[in-house]
Amino acid sequence: MITRIRRIACLATILLSSAAALSQSLICREPGIQGRDENAARAHRFLLPIDTSEISKAEIYVEKTAKGIYFHSNFVTPGFDNPTKVLTNETSDFERVFVNLIFAGGKSTPYEQKAALKEYREHVQIYLDQSMFTEGGYPTIDVGDATHVAIVDGKTGKLLAGNSVERLDRASPPPILLSKILGCCMYGIPPHLAEQYRQALAQRRLDKSNVRFMSLVRDSGTEGAINKSTSLRSARLGEAGTPIVTLSQIESAFRSANGSTVILVSHVEGTNFVVRDPAQNVTSTIPVDSVRALASKYNVELVDLGCETAQHLRTGTLGVGVTTKFNTVDAVHSLERALSQSQNYADFFQALTSENLRIVVDHGFMQDWPLCADVYAKETGTSVWIKLARIFVSFRQDKKRALGISTSSIEFYQHT
Repeated sequence: MITRIRRIACLATILLSSAAALSQSLICREPGIQGRDENAARAHRFLLPIDTSEISKAEIYVEKTAKGIYFHSNFVTPGFDNPTKVLTNETSDFERVFVNLIFAGGKSTPYEQKAALKEYREHVQIYLDQSMFTEGGYPTIDVGDATHVAIVDGKTGKLLAGNSVERLDRASPPPILLSKILGCCMYGIPPHLAEQYRQALAQRRLDKSNVRFMSLVRDSGTEGAINKSTSLRSARLGEAGTPIVTLSQIESAFRSANGSTVILVSHVEGTNFVVRDPAQNVTSTIPVDSVRALASKYNVELVDLGCETAQHLRTGTLGVGVTTKFNTVDAVHSLERALSQSQNYADFFQALTSENLRIVVDHGFMQDWPLCADVYAKETGTSVWIKLARIFVSFRQDKKRALGISTSSIEFYQHT
């Protein structure tokens, strides 16, 4: 049963406890909420000018404020004269808010709520202001199964991403909202910056003649795949026949590869690279941060592809079976293909993807952070995507200076 948001008079002030934040929600079916004129003005830039009492024609604008999330709709609940507005710090569940926005005073049956949510998922248009995303690009609200979501800039009135917005359902909500960058399966978050990511990655050159390769994986399948790859075998760091299992060996390899790009394949558990023997016993645990610090020390542009171990995946609630595996053997094959086809990092990431295997690049590398890309595969028989690997790129130089990217072009507005 959906819990209803408590109704307060529209002119009331939302109070916060001096000791701790007190959950407060305001549902308004009057002309407006006191002190929210600017929020309402931004909403009217996107909503249809004609109000409606048909749920299927409802539109809702949403933005973040200092006192919670502001929802402004064009929907007039029967028996009232004005569209509904909501201001709440109580929930980030859009479907829950929607039921309270549509129905007044708890006057709805479970059947009516179910029917309303069906309309929400299939027809209701949602406009999310860009303030509804975290700095890393993740949504701060769970839009559920909504299929009509657009990203906007309420401050300028611009539509930033419309029909291109897609949803990736994960084992833990909320779903990721993303847009395609390249090819079938390379995506970016937040969705309205995907085109900027494409341009930045395309400008970032990948010099194949200066790429070295390292593996921290000891199973025979991965070794066999490496040995069959002429390009990876010839670029491999370390002594032939001697597995790399210690931080000192990695330092020695990085020292010899000073100024190069090094692609590292490994298993990851938590914050460590983990090396296991054929019996799956842990023989070495190396902190990820220590390896990346060494890469920086020796001016190595490190691309580390860390696959989740089977042991680590089994600790989760899902991930028992996925339609597309991405283990270290697959990773080696994908890397060989990617390096043979790539002139830049856009080519590289696109070549790593395939149907039912998505790579999702986040916002950080546009702010002088290392690039982080998650590799997802779909769980068998469901719509849920499981993260199987993470690709982390530590660039050698300042990216904004090298690529000519303006920080102002990627600003996240915080409306109050």
